Amino acid sequence: MNEFAGAIKDPAQRNEFAGKLQTKIGIREEATLSAHRKLELSSPEKKRQLPREKKYLIDAIEQDILMRNQAVANNLVGYFKPAILLEGNPGVGKSTLYQAIIEKHVRLELARIGANEDEIAKRWKFYTLSAGNKEIYADLRKAFHEGAMVILDELNLDEGLEKILNQYLTGFDENGKPAQNPGFMVLSSQNPGYFEGRKNLSPALRNRFHFLYMDDYSDAELAYVARGILQDAESYLQAYKITAAKYPDTINHRSYFDLLAELEKEKKNDIKLTAKPTPLNVPQTIPRPKAKALPVMRSPVTLSDKPKIK
Repeated sequence: MNEFAGAIKDPAQRNEFAGKLQTKIGIREEATLSAHRKLELSSPEKKRQLPREKKYLIDAIEQDILMRNQAVANNLVGYFKPAILLEGNPGVGKSTLYQAIIEKHVRLELARIGANEDEIAKRWKFYTLSAGNKEIYADLRKAFHEGAMVILDELNLDEGLEKILNQYLTGFDENGKPAQNPGFMVLSSQNPGYFEGRKNLSPALRNRFHFLYMDDYSDAELAYVARGILQDAESYLQAYKITAAKYPDTINHRSYFDLLAELEKEKKNDIKLTAKPTPLNVPQTIPRPKAKALPVMRSPVTLSDKPKIK
């Protein structure tokens, strides 16, 4: 159910579809006792959490990655979906979600008795890349032949990626040679195509992806996440909303979560906010970002810093 429902953009339509599946076919989502559930995806030192409303994304992404691992382990090349496309507005944590899920499974596997760290590192190896840098093509080719995963940001910012990804996702490189190692998988994210500077993917490329849509966070979801850090999460939320309304081009959910992370890091759980919400501490003059500025590619990430086995 998660695979189908996750491809429906509108939350109301998605819930209606899920209800019909339950009524007509008997398929239903896992029941829980509470409206929200904390989902820890990483190590205790780097907690990442999502409200339960976003759980369908975790289920769908994990399903595809684990099917990929099983196919590679059993030499069943071509028996898994080699790409996921997660679309949503800026700052909702699309790429962070991919990395958190991978880190979660690495940690679980390393905790098993007799775990082979080299095999785990190879199985879960991934690179983080961003569209807009010419070196991305060399890194993609390297990952393709290594059979590694790639977390690819801002897919629809670079039209040149269309041809190369269409090629690699067939299992052959630009010279018609198969991958030296199986398992290449693209975990991509993008803002909607109507954003300035973005292009809609062609049907040919889009059909190679398992498409998922990540909604913006509701006020209830934002407050839920903040309650784990602040005594007065509702006042913090109201302050964020005032600031976002004042600086709509520069303040988004990423700002909300980044400041929460800083507050948690500094252990300011005893922060006292005034009863009347006030804007967050934001500079009065914020330069507008260039309309078509492309993000800089981040360095490849490997699992060299493995968690310790306790």
